[in-house]
Amino acid sequence: MEALEAGKIQVRVLDKGFFKEAVIGVYEFDLAYVYFMAKHCLLHRWIALSNPASENFNEITGYLKLSIQVTTKGDETI
Repeated sequence: MEALEAGKIQVRVLDKGFFKEAVIGVYEFDLAYVYFMAKHCLLHRWIALSNPASENFNEITGYLKLSIQVTTKGDETI
């Protein structure tokens, strides 16, 4: 359970080109946040991305819809 409490999930969205790989945005949250939700999952949730390398980190640079489930041994999956 300690690893769960210390773990983090980082979602990075990149603009992958032929000669470049620019960061569009990043979103980070704790594993425990997802684990303690109903059925240990985050379903069809929109997250706002921001670019930590930009001058204004608070500026939203995009949105991403995602689903994540965090389970441990013995947990039921959906």
